[in-house]
Amino acid sequence: SRGSDPGGKGRGGQSAAAPARKDERSGKELRKIKCERGVLLRADGSVRYSQGNTCMIVGVHGPMKVQKREEKIDQATISVVFKPLSGARTQNHTRIEMALEETLGYMILGQMHPCTKIQVVVQMIEDDGSLLACAVNASCMALIDAGIQCSSMISAVSIAVEGDSKAFLLDPTHAEQLHSEFCLTVGFCSKSEGIVFSHTQGLLSKALYLETAQLAEKAAKKIEGFKRQFFDAVFMRALSNKKQEQKNR
Repeated sequence: SRGSDPGGKGRGGQSAAAPARKDERSGKELRKIKCERGVLLRADGSVRYSQGNTCMIVGVHGPMKVQKREEKIDQATISVVFKPLSGARTQNHTRIEMALEETLGYMILGQMHPCTKIQVVVQMIEDDGSLLACAVNASCMALIDAGIQCSSMISAVSIAVEGDSKAFLLDPTHAEQLHSEFCLTVGFCSKSEGIVFSHTQGLLSKALYLETAQLAEKAAKKIEGFKRQFFDAVFMRALSNKKQEQKNR
């Protein structure tokens, strides 16, 4: 099977402060992650990725020829196209597109493929919150599936703070984000273990930002672990199949 499925308390350790979540998670619990690779036949790499009900398909094309006006002589041109399921694109879709281009550009070893283009197409299937974080995680896995050389992996997490209780809500749903005081999305680099990007909705103090980012880092390590386990299993199956083919000759 190509698919894979990995098997809180409120702020300050006070579980009483955490509101009941409709999906019965604790405040510091990620939604279930699922990933299936090789879902697009015409792409060089692709995945169908979901966290809870938030789901998308990401295809990677390239390295391929690039138009002269986009060409960079010392590195690959990174292009991201974000497609909503239906209706017109919004400013939020454009912001996600720009954030993805910057983040993936940090991750990809573009100097290995000068004068070429690597295009990442994100097709949204369902948006139930934490959209930017899910798009980063899905794009990272699609790049690995395509065999694009990268300096590191980026794992992203969103955290909202509930308006009334002030409790942390890790990997918030769309409804939880709408009723939150603020929402922070942070991406962490697997190599440096530092923050690669940070996006906030709403106002928060420096102390609260640092506290939220610390919780996000712990959750990002779990997502990174899922990615490693998923592709370790893929590579082991490929190696096993190759050995079996050689044995049958």
